[in-house]
Amino acid sequence: MAMATRWPALRPAGMPRLLLALLVLTVAIPAAFADPTLAEARLARHLVGPERWAQVIRIDNPRRLSGYPAAFHALAFELEDRLWLYVPGTGTQSLSLVAGRNAQDKTNLTEVLRAADPAFQSYTLPKDDDTSAPNQAGDSPAISEGCFIHALAAWRILLARGPAPETAGILIYHGATASRGHAVLYYSVAGKHYVLDEARSAEPIVLPLPPRPDPRTLALTLLETPRTTSDLRAKLLRLHPISRREQTGPARAVET
Repeated sequence: MAMATRWPALRPAGMPRLLLALLVLTVAIPAAFADPTLAEARLARHLVGPERWAQVIRIDNPRRLSGYPAAFHALAFELEDRLWLYVPGTGTQSLSLVAGRNAQDKTNLTEVLRAADPAFQSYTLPKDDDTSAPNQAGDSPAISEGCFIHALAAWRILLARGPAPETAGILIYHGATASRGHAVLYYSVAGKHYVLDEARSAEPIVLPLPPRPDPRTLALTLLETPRTTSDLRAKLLRLHPISRREQTGPARAVET
């Protein structure tokens, strides 16, 4: 109804109403059925940063395996000694079966995807591979199930603001029976421990912990509901300033 009240003012004189309606449908239908995962995958590409190898891909899943749709977009990217995959609405997982084979995995990405999940049968590149930065004034910077990507983006901001911290990593943790976990950026400066978790605060959270805490201790400190270490899986993916290898290059759920 709102569209009907607006269009008469925009309609050129003499344009038949039926023709106008067909033009409106031609424009509206593709927009209504546009794949929202493409926009999120592109935003994730922007958050990962231009200095790191990353590629927006369209994954085909004709048999609709693993609960994924028949086709969707995702972001394959390189971090440390592995390739990773972010799927909007699902999260991020490691693609590489063996650490340190980044160059080979990029070359054989189809095989790597199939080994990670039977739903990832094949992939193509988007026809319009728009790598420009999204309009931050009009687009929300948040991506669904994107805590890992946001932790990586926070790491980039931290490096841009000053010297690299003494220790840094993406802390990944979840319950023993949980299908999904959470990821935050952890780092230490001058013996103090900090966590950046956008789900809680835009400011760093100070953790009152002894030197060199293990991943489970870090995770237990962050949990709102107390748990024992036997009910918790945690891993710290160490981060380092980006290497020349990662700049020039073309899974499992992480747990302990």
